[in-house]
Amino acid sequence: MAITKGFNASVRRKKSLPSGNILPEELPLRKLTGAPGRNWKTVREIVIDASVAVKWYLTAEEGEKQALAILDEYVMGRLSIIAPSLLYYEVANALLVASRRERISEETYRQAVGSLFELAITIQPLEQYWELASKMAVDYQRSIYDAAYLALAASRNVKLVTGDRRLFNAAGAHLPWIVWIEEWQREG
Repeated sequence: MAITKGFNASVRRKKSLPSGNILPEELPLRKLTGAPGRNWKTVREIVIDASVAVKWYLTAEEGEKQALAILDEYVMGRLSIIAPSLLYYEVANALLVASRRERISEETYRQAVGSLFELAITIQPLEQYWELASKMAVDYQRSIYDAAYLALAASRNVKLVTGDRRLFNAAGAHLPWIVWIEEWQREG
């Protein structure tokens, strides 16, 4: 399985990253998904919300460069990305809207949606942190969708990277582990 087309609304060569870097043939996708032999102790884990993943596919987005850096780190095995299952629905819907508004073609939309599953992001069932998400939605006056990302990051004790200004403004001052996408920096 190879990461292929759809990133940043352009067609990339097979086995290439959104940044244009080519994936080495000897680095199969299964090594990126926690297959036996991977040393998870040396890999940082973060939660991303849909606003970050959408930036992998759309150009001229605020924080696009940092979102692509996150994806590069993930694909190269230096970062583990986790997200609630609703990530797929939110990203697919945002890309569908972009297609309807002619920001991307329907073909790019279909390829992008298909490539989401190829990335093999670690998805956590919402049931595992539903109670906390419900509480955080009330506490920070956010939708249950936004609160799902907050609760997952809180329950895993990891950073949440977001490009959603409303979410960041509502909760960022109270929760220091929320990182605005443009403040994301590669670490060691």
